[in-house]
Amino acid sequence: MAGWGDDIDEELKREEEIEVGFRLGFKGMSFLIDRIVEETREYDEKHPKDDLRFILYNDLVIIAILVTFSYNVLMIATVFFMLFYGYLLIQIGKAWKRFNYSMGQYRLLAIIGLIVAVALGIVAQRLIFK
Repeated sequence: MAGWGDDIDEELKREEEIEVGFRLGFKGMSFLIDRIVEETREYDEKHPKDDLRFILYNDLVIIAILVTFSYNVLMIATVFFMLFYGYLLIQIGKAWKRFNYSMGQYRLLAIIGLIVAVALGIVAQRLIFK
């Protein structure tokens, strides 16, 4: 009976490699950040930092898309979602701080990324909704 029930054992599930990929959902990204914070025991200058940076870029792409479609009556829905994805920036910052990475570097990445995302969103909005 070796291996019976291993597929539902919580401890064995948690030992699986954390796979960071492109995600659109707020909830999925939030759970991924929580999982990285909870399950990463050993960290260095690259390991969870690259994953957190990828989630940050993913979040900024979604914010740019939301800015693009924030036009007239659609703004009612998109602003609500922008608040959720803005909260993800705070959550990524907390995870960044937990692993003792430079907060100045994170703030610089987040601020420049937000400026670029909003600028690209506005340019795309002007091209689409002429």
